[in-house]
Amino acid sequence: MAALTRREAAIARSYPVARVLALAFGTLNLALYFFISRTLPVPAEQLAPAPTYFAFAAAGVAIATVAQAATAALARRVREEQLTGGLEALMVQPVTGLELALGLAGFPFFLALARVVLYLAVAALLLALPLDDADPAGVVIVLGLTAPAFAGIGIAVAAAVLVVKRAEALVSLAMFGLFFASGAYFPVGQLPDWLQRLAQLTPTFHACRGLRAALYGSSWSGDCVALAVCALVTVPAACLLFAAAVRRARVLGSVLEP
Repeated sequence: MAALTRREAAIARSYPVARVLALAFGTLNLALYFFISRTLPVPAEQLAPAPTYFAFAAAGVAIATVAQAATAALARRVREEQLTGGLEALMVQPVTGLELALGLAGFPFFLALARVVLYLAVAALLLALPLDDADPAGVVIVLGLTAPAFAGIGIAVAAAVLVVKRAEALVSLAMFGLFFASGAYFPVGQLPDWLQRLAQLTPTFHACRGLRAALYGSSWSGDCVALAVCALVTVPAACLLFAAAVRRARVLGSVLEP
């Protein structure tokens, strides 16, 4: 798993322009919500504990960055390995499905966490994001639990890529549904009651609420427990699913099918 993570890091280093553009896009995304916050004020009681809409949305952007790495980026990486033949070379090695799944997922998570820290720093320095009450330990713990909580979804999607090959639409649909109902970009109080109750069962809801609590001086422990439970339930199940997909691909010889 460490070797796969180092390999992914080496590949990423070979495309410095892509990394710069990704960071620039993330910064512009934050700026968009900053100006929306100045244009369309939202009642403070709906945003608590965030003091402004920009502060509210900045946490959602941070969680979306981690979720993107855990789901779409991982699925895209597995598909690229299929098309280039790299996945076939890996699967003839003495590597289990679990090691392959976690090895391919490792670097995207580390990169996403680094980007989150950078985005928050840029937002605080250039866009006046209020972090005076932030709990650094809470931020680290929430983000650290968010990655494995989303890993189960990402690994399950990667298993779908091995089986059905083109699963990009599945990833987009799943992430849109999760973030629409999570309160990432607008308060869940705006949703119907039944959808609010459903939202509380998603990892995105607890990740966004927990990060806002850690950033703006509120209690984040309950959301961390929810994220930990989600990770403990979904990651083992997703890894078993990925291992089964690997075994099926090996038996059918379908690793390189377009």
